[in-house]
Amino acid sequence: MVSFNVITMDLETKLSKNNIMEPISAVIYDGKDYQTFFISDYRNSDQMLLDSIKYLMLDKYNNYHIYLQNFSKFDGIFLLKIIASISDNIKTLIRDNNLITISLKFYSLKTNMDSKNKHKCIIHFHDSLLLLPSSLAKLSCNFGVESKGSFDFNLLNDAKTKEQLNIIKDDLLK
Repeated sequence: MVSFNVITMDLETKLSKNNIMEPISAVIYDGKDYQTFFISDYRNSDQMLLDSIKYLMLDKYNNYHIYLQNFSKFDGIFLLKIIASISDNIKTLIRDNNLITISLKFYSLKTNMDSKNKHKCIIHFHDSLLLLPSSLAKLSCNFGVESKGSFDFNLLNDAKTKEQLNIIKDDLLK
């Protein structure tokens, strides 16, 4: 039996002072556990995204497929920049100006082994919207699972400091 290992990932963004979208959170769900990354814990959004990608670069996630909604037109642009800065061993699949897949090869330590026992691993980032072309709200209803929920994203753009972002952090990540 062939297994297909899936992780979901979601980025949230806000407008910066320069009217540029910048990631302020990343959430990863591997089917069992959530891992959250939030801008107020980091120097900047690049460092936050770097930590979120490094979190995925573990032996246990070898050959996993990470799905993000609207990856090809939005989230993938932020992630590609960071992935390209940490590795030159990436492969992209682009079709009709859509970033379909980013595959990242890396060396990982085998569990309970020393650094001489490295082996190659790979993770793949994909766009779930291209696979299932519908909103997350509609998909959760169709599949009978809990919805992503709703959040007033104007609160993000109104928050000008890390302290103001921390006040709304729990509601956003929920």
